[in-house]
This record gives sequence, structure tokens and C-alpha cells, in this order.
Amino acid sequence: MIRVLIVDDNPNNLYLLRALLQGHGYVVDEARHGAEALTKAREALPDLIISDLLMPVMDGYTLLRLWKADERLKTIPFVVYTATYTEPKDERLALDLGADAFMIKPVEPEQFRAFIQEVLAKKAGGELSSHRAPEGHEVGLLKEYSEVLIHKLEQKVIQLEQANRALEQEIALRRQAETELRESENRFRRIYDDAPVMMHSIDKDLIVRNVNRKWLETLGYDRSEIIGAGIESIMTPGSRATLRNVIELFWAIGEANEIPYEYVKKDGAVLSVLLDAISWDDPLWGKVSLTVLRDVTQLRILQKQLFQAQKMEAIGTLAGGIAHDFNNILQVGLGYSEFLLLDKELPERYRPDLTKIHESARRGADLVRGLLTFSRKTEIELQPLNLNSRINELQKMIERTIPKMINIQICLAEDLAAINANPTQVDQILMNLVVNARDAMPDGGNLTIETANFTFDEEYTKTHFDVKRGRYVRVMVTDSGTGMDNDTLEHIFEPFYTTKGIGEGTGLGLSMVHGIMKQHGGLIMCYSEPGQGTTFKIYFPALISDEEKEEAGERKMPRGGSETILLVDDEEFIRELGARLLTKAGYNVIKASNGKEALGVYQTRSEEIAVVILDLIMPEMGGKQCLEGLLGLDPSIKVIIASGYSADGPGKEAVAAGAKGFVNKPYDHRQILEVIRSILDKE
Repeated sequence: MIRVLIVDDNPNNLYLLRALLQGHGYVVDEARHGAEALTKAREALPDLIISDLLMPVMDGYTLLRLWKADERLKTIPFVVYTATYTEPKDERLALDLGADAFMIKPVEPEQFRAFIQEVLAKKAGGELSSHRAPEGHEVGLLKEYSEVLIHKLEQKVIQLEQANRALEQEIALRRQAETELRESENRFRRIYDDAPVMMHSIDKDLIVRNVNRKWLETLGYDRSEIIGAGIESIMTPGSRATLRNVIELFWAIGEANEIPYEYVKKDGAVLSVLLDAISWDDPLWGKVSLTVLRDVTQLRILQKQLFQAQKMEAIGTLAGGIAHDFNNILQVGLGYSEFLLLDKELPERYRPDLTKIHESARRGADLVRGLLTFSRKTEIELQPLNLNSRINELQKMIERTIPKMINIQICLAEDLAAINANPTQVDQILMNLVVNARDAMPDGGNLTIETANFTFDEEYTKTHFDVKRGRYVRVMVTDSGTGMDNDTLEHIFEPFYTTKGIGEGTGLGLSMVHGIMKQHGGLIMCYSEPGQGTTFKIYFPALISDEEKEEAGERKMPRGGSETILLVDDEEFIRELGARLLTKAGYNVIKASNGKEALGVYQTRSEEIAVVILDLIMPEMGGKQCLEGLLGLDPSIKVIIASGYSADGPGKEAVAAGAKGFVNKPYDHRQILEVIRSILDKE
């Protein structure tokens, strides 16, 4: 078997290359950059390497140069496959450095396969050369390729040069005076410390020598905890491995650009960053780096949301195409079997079997309709609709569907806005969620259906690309059943995915609900924890009259305050969003990532904390246990429960146990500010 090593920093490119090569019988290894490729090649020699040019950590030109300098690797054919450098001089540079072939993306699969076979044939015939460029010529080549690669660095440092130009001029004017020099040094320290981006410096032993204020604020450490410590101690295992792979190359080259790392904050949360660094010789510490960290944690979250949306869109397109063709096939079976069954001269011995064939084809047609609904290929007629009225009409059917051992609660908002929807599909959504809730409570429990008006504001839509700002009507269906873990939640809206046993469900119910909500311009969310039940939230865009639009424009946010609030939530993203909202309203915010940490904070700072906003489901110590501990410390404490579940779900016990209020996640900014203010003003 021929082993091929493919090198590309783009996961999609790696996937396509791997599929193409494996489809023709090649054994494929892959690497994300040149440093990783060298390590893998030295561990297991490939028969051929196919590499991109522009990559982080180590680019393709550097990999090519080191490859041809290695006695074990230089005879292995090196193919450059790139879409980044497409000028003739770039191909010439690669070939001069020793590349055996050069391809420009994209290439048709057959042409690509023929190209690879030709390179391998030349290798077998001894027609490929393992030469390296002469030393003098190589210096010129390295200079040429360096000019390309440092262009991006020049752009990055130009702003720093502009910012420091005034400082450098002042230092030059005052260089002769020792006092003036100290003032200049102090000024530079202030610029470093007050920079709006995270910065740190490490020495060649990876010891942290300096960090700025933004770095400390973001990661949560005290200066005394981090200065003199190893930088690896606050990195994830994967990032430590990446650092070890690239650090020697960094000290040799003196720069690094946009390298992804993950740091562990003091509260245990992971911070994703892109790192840019340069190095210089310090008279005290030797080789040190000046490193700038750009927080991309939120970007990673948005990328994950985008990937999920793209995946669902791709599945929908595939399902819609299959369903359309399959529907035509089923129509033939349904039509002809029905004609035969209507034939009075049909021998009776054939009728039972033909009836089963017709019934199976009909069930197949039902599945096709479900797929078409998921893929939004069906036409719907919309009309103004009041969800409260719809739920009231369905109540008897729900009561007949749900066994008596399940307690049903229906809580409908009095001033619920109208929506533009298809009544039949709304019924389908509600009954599907109700049936799912029933199946999650085989031994009985509580089922709650609630309606409410809801507003997604600008702060929320900044971090959820698929949500449009505006007023919605929310329906929550909550059960006290078995709940689901995160792995299950990631797949529940995919067609044919089901947690039920064989023969108990097709796995199309929630897929159809997802498709219907998309057709209505709405969205569906699910909040669940194993053993804690499940809440489905569906949001329909509200119909708003011109008068309501004017009234909404005039409505002011509830007043804030200057009190201190302890915000407790294990999800960093929720903590940051909540802190941003509360700080904007004037409050001082202290954050904690779990109940145990919250108790410790309250014990030391109880005199300044006016309100605690407490999540229910958290690791180490959950919200209920934390509430008990807080009440033990201070029976008069003001605690607001925040949860993705319904107020009549798991949060009901916490409120009954002594909490002063309840807010739903995702936060309705107006609601949370009103609840806080009402509790504080009761004094």
C-alpha cells in the first residue's frame, strides 16, 4: 500500500484530499502544519507528501527546505498543492527549493489522480531528483520567500510603530538625561500595562516574566500567582503539545503569527486565543517574547453555531432531494396497489398481502412528508393566530394523550401577542413536544405548557447569528422526566435520530418541528440535563401593529442601580453576557463559576453583596445546595434563581425553599432588570 502524507491547515481541504486518495486505495496520514508533518514523517516514512504553502506554525516553503535537507526524507517526492501562491515566480521558487511537482487548486479528481500516479512513476523510474539548491542560491530563495511571509507581520506592527512613534521621538530627545530616560521607561510600562489587548512575555525556559492588566483581568489570576510560573501550567494539554512543537522554531525565526492556543482561566473556564509574538534578546532574561493574545472564544462559539446551522442545512438539502424522488416512486406503489384493491374481481387470497403492501407504501409516504417538512420543501399558508386559543383548543386532546399519572399545568400569558402561522403545523409542533414529554416520564411526573411575550435584544443577537432582533411569542413545554446529555442534545433535530427503542419512533418528530419553525421564521431551543427533565422553547415572530412599534420604541429599559450582584453560572459565556448587561445598568458584578465558589465569595464579601443570581444546574455544587448554604449563612439573603427550565419546573422547589425570584435563560434583559429592582426596592 502506498502511504501519502497530506499537509494543510484547512480541515475541509484535508477531508477532500483524504477522501479522494483513500477512494483510490492510498493509505493517508495528515498534518495541520509543517512542524507536525516533519514529526509524523520521521516516525513513519511516507511514499509521497502533498503540502499546502501558507500554514501557521511552519509554512510549506520552510517544510520543503527542511524536508530536502533531511537524509531520510529528501528522496521522498514532495508535491506542492496550493491555491495561495499562483504566480509563476511562486512555482519557480518551490521547484528551486526542491519540490518535485506543483499543482494549483482546484484540480479535477481524475486529473489529480493521474498527476499523483505520474509523480510516483517518476520516482519508481529514478527520474526524480533529491537535489537541494546551492547554498548561495538558497540564501536568495529564502530572502524571496521571507518577503512574502513577513508582509503580514509588517501590517500587524505598523499600528504599534505609529503608537510608539511619539514615544520614540520623546525618548530620543531625552536620552542624555537619566531622569528623563526613567520617565520614558515608565511611560512605556504604562502603555504595556494599559493596552486594550492581552500581552505577556516569557523567557526561553517558558517562565512568565511579565503580563499586562488586560491579561490579568481576562484570565483572573493575581500578578503574584503568574509571574515566575511556567506558562504551560495554565495551558490545556493540546496547547502544551503545540507549544513544544513550535517553540524551538519560534526562537530561531523570532516571530509567530495567529497560532491558536487555549488557556485555562483561574475559574477553570477555557479561553481560546490567537497568538502573535516576536522575540528579542533581553540583557536580564536572555531570549524573551512579546506576545499579544486575541480572545476568539466568542468567535469559536459563533463558528460552532454556524457549523451546526450549515450541517442542518446540508442535511435538509439532502433529505429534501431524496424525499422528492422517493415520493414519486412511492406514488406508483400506492396508486397501483389502490387500483388493485378497488378491483372487485381481485382474488381474495391476494387481498391481505396487497393490503400490507399498500399500508407500507402509505407509511413510507408519511416519512417522506416528514422529510419534506424538515427540509422546508412544503408550501404553507399562514394566518394571524393566537397561541393561547390554539392551546386551549388542544387541551382536551392533550389530556387524552397524557396518562393520568402525569400532572398537566397550562400557564398562558394574558397579553400574548398574535403570530402569523399555519394552525395545523402549530398543532403538530405542540402535540409532538407533548408526546415526547410523555415518553420521557414513563413513571409519571409534571408537564407544563407556558406562553409569554419575549424580546431578543441586540446584546443577544450579537452572539447568536441565527437570531433576529425583535419581539417574539415564546411557548415552553417542560417535563420532569429523564433529561438528556450534551451528546444527545447535539443531534436531536437530525432526521431519523431517536433515543427510543426499535419500533417506538422514526426519529422524524423533532426534525419536522425544526423545519416548521424555520419556515415560520422562528427558532427552537432545548435545555436539558440528565435526571433534571427537559424544556423545549419555541419562538414565533410576533405580529406587531404600527402603534405597538411606536410604543416599543418609546419604552425605556427598567432603571438600574449601583448595588453589588453576585452572578453564579458554570457557563462562562452566560456569566460574561449577564455581567455585561448588569454592568451596563450600573451594578457592580462579582462572578462565580459554581456553588462552592459562590459560598466562598459570599462568606468574605457578604456585606457588599445585595443580590445573588444563581444558576440551578452546575458542577461540584448545584444551585439547590448552594441556596441552602447561602440561607444558612444569611436567612435574609436575596437570591434570584436563573434557569433554562420553566419556573414551574426544577426552579419551583428553589423558589419555595427561600429564593426571592426567578428569571429564565436566555435572559430577557428587561425581565431580569425588573426582577432585580423589584426585589431590592421591597426594602
